[in-house]
Amino acid sequence: MMAEECRVALRSLGEASINADAYRGLLMRMGETLYGERLRLMDLLARYRSDLRAGRLEVRDRNLCYGPRCVDLYRFVSTLAEYYRWMGERTKRIGDVLAFCGE
Repeated sequence: MMAEECRVALRSLGEASINADAYRGLLMRMGETLYGERLRLMDLLARYRSDLRAGRLEVRDRNLCYGPRCVDLYRFVSTLAEYYRWMGERTKRIGDVLAFCGE
């Protein structure tokens, strides 16, 4: 029974990782559009938070804009939320793997 639970936990962890990676890719593409350069995800998120706090980001016509460059505001925020949701799921599922596949 434990081997089956371990297999299911590993499969579930893989699913969460795939989904988190997909949303990471979407965020990176939107970040490149917004900032005009390709950034590592952690750098993109740090810059986004910094620009948000400093008031350097604007909302224009339902878009999030940095200077002349814009992305769809709703899509960016919902993609960010999904990325964080799947990262949380991945963390939970790592716990499952440890519980079901440990010694």
